[in-house]
Amino acid sequence: MEQILPVQLAMKMQKKIKPLIECIWSPKQFRFVENTSKPWNFNSFEQTQLCMHLWFHKNYIDKNSEPRREYMNALNKVMWEKFPNEYERFIKAMS
Repeated sequence: MEQILPVQLAMKMQKKIKPLIECIWSPKQFRFVENTSKPWNFNSFEQTQLCMHLWFHKNYIDKNSEPRREYMNALNKVMWEKFPNEYERFIKAMS
């Protein structure tokens, strides 16, 4: 979903909104610097994870081969375990 769309809809419907995650991200330090209660692992595909791939992390793995490889390995594992019937199509699409 486009990031601005929920804000626009809330304003149009006169609803109050607040951030999904109340914290401050530092691009320079590549970490949350305020109001963090636990370490973040953006390569995790566990359902307990609050956010799996935020825009800044997608940008980071796009520009850095080792984190990209780690992310793709984790994604590959999830596809193999949870979607075995679709796995072959997934592998072909990734080549």
